[in-house]
Amino acid sequence: MRKPETASSVTPKQDARRDHTSDQVTRNQWGGAVFVGLALAVVIWRDLLTGGGLVGGDTYPYFFPQKQVLADAFAHGEIPLWHDRTGLGYPLLAESQAGVFYPSNQVLYRLFDINRAYNFSIVLHYWAAFVATWRFARSQGVSSAAALLSAVVFVYGWFPARLSLEWSIIGGFWFPLCLWLTDRWLRQPSFRRLLLLAAAMALHLLAGHFTLAFITQLTCLLFVMIRTWQMATQDEKNASRVTAVLRSVAGIVCAIALAGILAAVQILPTLELRSLSQRDGEESEFNPQYGHVPPVYVTQLVASWWYWHSADVVSQQLFKQPSLLKAAADTNAVEAHLYFGLAPLALIGLGLLTGLRQKSRRQMAWCWGLLGILALIYAFGWLVPLTRHLPGFGFF
Repeated sequence: MRKPETASSVTPKQDARRDHTSDQVTRNQWGGAVFVGLALAVVIWRDLLTGGGLVGGDTYPYFFPQKQVLADAFAHGEIPLWHDRTGLGYPLLAESQAGVFYPSNQVLYRLFDINRAYNFSIVLHYWAAFVATWRFARSQGVSSAAALLSAVVFVYGWFPARLSLEWSIIGGFWFPLCLWLTDRWLRQPSFRRLLLLAAAMALHLLAGHFTLAFITQLTCLLFVMIRTWQMATQDEKNASRVTAVLRSVAGIVCAIALAGILAAVQILPTLELRSLSQRDGEESEFNPQYGHVPPVYVTQLVASWWYWHSADVVSQQLFKQPSLLKAAADTNAVEAHLYFGLAPLALIGLGLLTGLRQKSRRQMAWCWGLLGILALIYAFGWLVPLTRHLPGFGFF
């Protein structure tokens, strides 16, 4: 049996940076996660694997026409520049969600018919997202069984409701993968690990939904800032901690910059289209805040059956009504959906409470508690007037 993954050697300073979390995973554990992830994807999405299809949403009016043009161009050895099958047409390469250069699109739409390729892409990303989430959870110090549960909750507790939005599960794969690669680099910095992180970020950008890609990058940056500060030895002065944080941040910024260069073939055409598009964020229907979670809607986390899904609330769309804390932009019940189960919510709360009480897990509990609060605040849409000025966040 293969020995667990370990660093070949660590200096005392590096050893001080390593806390209780374990990055040791055996081949059998990898195999178990891959098998469980595949089994779940095959069983849950068996209809897609046997020729079925999706109903509703953007699948047929938006994504499928794009994929048809994509496949036709690939069949003729061309790069699809223009989409002439919707309205008066639009530049397909510049419409980033087409994912012209995204590797799985390049392969699947050359080998299979449109429906089969689209379905295979969804199932493959669910499988990959499960494995990536499990691996990142393991790096955060939880057991393999707990990591499997984390993957089930993350992948199947929220994403299936957005099955008609192809970009959702694609982002669901790259988000945990980039976080894991960030954690690996933080534990033992090396140029090779930084290149792997940059490559993952670049591939996420090539997938086309830039907002999710930039949220992933921002999360990696915040994660590095918090963990670097925490992992600094307690006897270091604050100035030394600040220096360590700045050094780590510089590394992640370099990875993000390199990712932008690698994905420039997609970013530059989209930037040009955005400069000429009516979807510039000024019109209410294209506001980047659209789809935010109204603060009062958070109650669905603990009582989704009690109030928010009653017939009166749904018909009157009460959660859209203006309030003191609600963002000005519009939203809808599907994109504002937040419920992922009472048992997972209870386990999250229990994990944070026990983590804060146990010295060995306190830092990790504080890290994820803080990141969770920041994520919820961002979901409310309050920060969009600020983040829209960051690269990419102004894209709808």
